[in-house]
Amino acid sequence: MFLFAFVAFGASALVYSVTVPAGTNACYIAGEMNGWNHQLMMKVDDTHYTIEIGKANVAHKYKYSSGPSWGYVEKAADGTEMDNRSYAEKDTVAGWAAVYDKSIKNVDMVYNVTVPAGTQCCYIMGGWDGWTAFAEMTKVDDTHYTITIPSNHLLKYNYFAGNGWGYMELGNNKWVRDDRSYSTNDVVSGWAAVYDKAVPDDDITYSVTVPEGTNNCYIAGGWNRWAFVEMERLDSKHFAVTVRSNKALKYLYLSGPDWNCVEADMAKNEPPIRSYAANDVVQNWKLVWEPKK
Repeated sequence: MFLFAFVAFGASALVYSVTVPAGTNACYIAGEMNGWNHQLMMKVDDTHYTIEIGKANVAHKYKYSSGPSWGYVEKAADGTEMDNRSYAEKDTVAGWAAVYDKSIKNVDMVYNVTVPAGTQCCYIMGGWDGWTAFAEMTKVDDTHYTITIPSNHLLKYNYFAGNGWGYMELGNNKWVRDDRSYSTNDVVSGWAAVYDKAVPDDDITYSVTVPEGTNNCYIAGGWNRWAFVEMERLDSKHFAVTVRSNKALKYLYLSGPDWNCVEADMAKNEPPIRSYAANDVVQNWKLVWEPKK
């Protein structure tokens, strides 16, 4: 019978125990307690791993990976990114960005991609460096780019029309696509935005007129991976904020720091994602945010 018990050795150590998906070959843990270095865990059976880490405490954040780099990091059940974990006696991993196999070594791999007409440049980012850097690709012609990277076919990746997340490629649903698995010839169907090197990032002011009764206004856009930025109230119906951005990047307004409060048309349908305008007007909100008192 398999049993994990919480074990605490005074205040100087913790035991981490995790259930992983079938087919996992190894499990690593990285967090504040070990300097975010990937530390190999002990295998208990095919789906359970454990480790005792000295000087760990319950305040430390952490994540699991199926291999010794962030290219193999854990994912949510729907494939999206996981927030850093807080300590629990028993953890469960729903999925991996990729499943590590130590018998598969990195080699020089060629990535070729066909891009939409009008693309000015193309970058690639992937698990070979833990999704930390945008690598600029070599232009072959107006719609084809290539690059050679030390990698392996387990690692996922995506293309970008600029050096930033706001220029990510889109899926067929015109929204964020799943991470790619290796193919010798890829095709990008569309971009969230197209970067022009002749138009660098700058301090850009976003100004908006909002409906009566709006308590607060936020903006979210491609310059910071769609994180919420609170805007300054100018009067009862006008807000503004200046951020380091690019006029190619898309954005939306919200009445509060919650996607349920996104802007809407008069019928409360969500409008298309915005392109830059000097003065925007919000017709309505899906929900008017009420600040906690």
